[in-house]
Amino acid sequence: MPIPSVKQMRLRYELASEVVAARAGEYVDDHDYDLLIEGSDVDVVTPAGDWLLSHRVQALDWESYRHLVPMIAGLRGDVDGRGNAVFKESKLPLLCKDGTVSGSRIYHIPKLESLGDGFSIRFGYSGRTGMNPYGHRSGHWEQHPEVFDAIQPFLRAMHAVYRAAAPEWCRRQDKLAQQTQHWLLPGTNFNNLTINQNVQFALHRDKGNFEPAVMTVLTKGDNTGGILVFLQYLLGVRLKPGNVLVADTRHGWHGNTALYGVPGESFRHSYVAHFHRSMLKLGTEAEEAERRERWIASRSSIAD
Repeated sequence: MPIPSVKQMRLRYELASEVVAARAGEYVDDHDYDLLIEGSDVDVVTPAGDWLLSHRVQALDWESYRHLVPMIAGLRGDVDGRGNAVFKESKLPLLCKDGTVSGSRIYHIPKLESLGDGFSIRFGYSGRTGMNPYGHRSGHWEQHPEVFDAIQPFLRAMHAVYRAAAPEWCRRQDKLAQQTQHWLLPGTNFNNLTINQNVQFALHRDKGNFEPAVMTVLTKGDNTGGILVFLQYLLGVRLKPGNVLVADTRHGWHGNTALYGVPGESFRHSYVAHFHRSMLKLGTEAEEAERRERWIASRSSIAD
C-alpha cells in the first residue's frame, strides 16, 4: 500500500501578537478561524516559516482503545463541570444581565453551556511548588494506578506517531528527557498526560512546556464542535478519533470552540501528552522523597 504524501502548508495570515494576547482567557468560536484542517496529513508552518503543527490522519487504531472511554468517564477531576482552562487567565469579566461587562472588577469562571460533565485529570509528575516543594506523582496516578496501566499502550502509540510525524522535535525532546529520566512516563519522553472530558478551554498558551504537545481524542456518542483554534493564524483543527496532532502550544495561542451532544451520553476525551520543563529542576526520586520527608517534618514541628 503506498504511503500517502504529507502536504506542506505555509500560512498566509497572522494577527498581531498584542491583538491575540488581549483575548487571553476568552472563548473562541467558529468566527475565529478561516481555514480548517481535518482530513489530510499536513505539516503547517507560520508565515515566517516557523513550524506550527503536524497533523496525521488515522495514525492510531483508535477502535482498539475504545474501552478507555467509560473507564475515564467514571473518574472525576479538576474543572468539575465548568468549561474553563485550568490557568489563571481563564477568569473572565462578570457579565450583566443585559450582556454588558460589569465595572465591579468581579471575575468569575463561567459554566460551560454546551455539553457539560467537564473535567480534567492528569497522569504524570509534578515539579516543586509552594504547596508541595518536592517532585511527586500526580494525585490521579496515585489514586488510580490501574487506569494508568490500561492507558499506557495508547500513550506509547501516541509517542510513536510523534516520533514519525515530528522527528526533529522529538529528538530535541529526547535530549531534555535524558536529563530527567527518573520523571518520564514509561516508554516515552513525556512526563505528563492530561485527559480532558467535555471541556472547552479558553484562549491560552502552555508556557511551561517544551514546544510540542501531542494530542488525540476518543469519543462516545454524537459530538459536534470542539474545534481547536490557533487564533493568531485564524486556523482551526477538527481532531477526530485516530488522528494525531503535534503542535507548538507553548508559543501558539489556542483554545477550543464549544462542544455539543447529549448530556450523559456524549463524551469527548482529549489526550494531551507533553514534557513540562519544571521537571528539569528535580533530583532523583530518592532525593525528592528526602525533600518530601524534610518538608513534612518541618510542617509537623510548626504545628507542634
